[in-house]
Amino acid sequence: MIDQWGTSAYDEAQDEVRFTVKPKMDEGLQERLMYSIHDMNAEMGYIKLSWEKMRLYLRFKVDVMSQSMANITAELVKTPEEQKWNVYTQGARFLLDFDGNLDQALNWAKLATEQTEHSWPWFVRARVEAKKGDMAAAVTSGTKCAEIGLMSEEDTFYEENADQINAYIQSWASKMN
Repeated sequence: MIDQWGTSAYDEAQDEVRFTVKPKMDEGLQERLMYSIHDMNAEMGYIKLSWEKMRLYLRFKVDVMSQSMANITAELVKTPEEQKWNVYTQGARFLLDFDGNLDQALNWAKLATEQTEHSWPWFVRARVEAKKGDMAAAVTSGTKCAEIGLMSEEDTFYEENADQINAYIQSWASKMN
């Protein structure tokens, strides 16, 4: 080991991860050491280290879906019953946005809409129904979202997103024929 400040206590056995990387040379000059993270999708990407003309690319993959499902399930256990609609809605939206289990997403969206009169869960439910191909149900749920949002002064979700919600409803309706 080189006698250098900061290295005297290094123990390779304590490394969390170790791998071999082949450096690539680039014509461009990076004067300062730079680290950047590039995501390819929600579960994989690479870390790029650049310094002078050398580039290192470290690919990574993580299991976002399993960890997120465990987090959602744990949150449902500790959340009071009257507030679970929010966790159900967030869980359904996560599954919708990350191409997860749409049957589970719809189940959670239905549980949320059974527990609250808020426009947001109805919009998430409508989007799940549409993604599953049930445009009639999506239009019905989207319309319910709009009705709730228009009737409630406390529910600002519809007011803030009315143009987008109405565009979705029109799009789903046009696909029913």
